[in-house]
Amino acid sequence: MHVVNGEWEVTTEAELTVRCILEDAGFFPATDYTLRSESPKEDYGSDYDRIVKIRPNQRFIAKYTGPTYG
Repeated sequence: MHVVNGEWEVTTEAELTVRCILEDAGFFPATDYTLRSESPKEDYGSDYDRIVKIRPNQRFIAKYTGPTYG
């Protein structure tokens, strides 16, 4: 289990791509978001194909970077 923006996510995989972490947490399209880990601290940015080793209770922050309309 890991956490994305305060919401628990369940996976049986030991590794996931940044894209999978974002999409599994409901962030669509993934390319409108960046990802960073709070524990351990690491910024994955928009490297969507990067493989991340999932640690138990690991905390991630997804940040919206897509277009805004005003």
